[in-house]
Amino acid sequence: MMHKNHLREYLNFRVIVSYAILFSVVVLSVYCYKVISLTTGVALSCVEYVFVAVLSYLVFKECFPLRKVIGLALIVIGVLLYSLGYAGAVP
Repeated sequence: MMHKNHLREYLNFRVIVSYAILFSVVVLSVYCYKVISLTTGVALSCVEYVFVAVLSYLVFKECFPLRKVIGLALIVIGVLLYSLGYAGAVP
């Protein structure tokens, strides 16, 4: 999409809506970190990559190479181990 000038390139409807969504997500994240513990929030933020991959498959029909599947599985296993209390359990 070509724009007539730089101002129209960065101040169009799609860009403004995208920044509004980004701002609301950041505000919601800050609020959520006040409600849950910081360590739990950081562990849950790792799952964002899994959500993005699943949504890209559902919306854009993106295929998953084996390396991506292994990486997503490692993320899920790590979050599960953390939530079960195995992370950092050194005697």
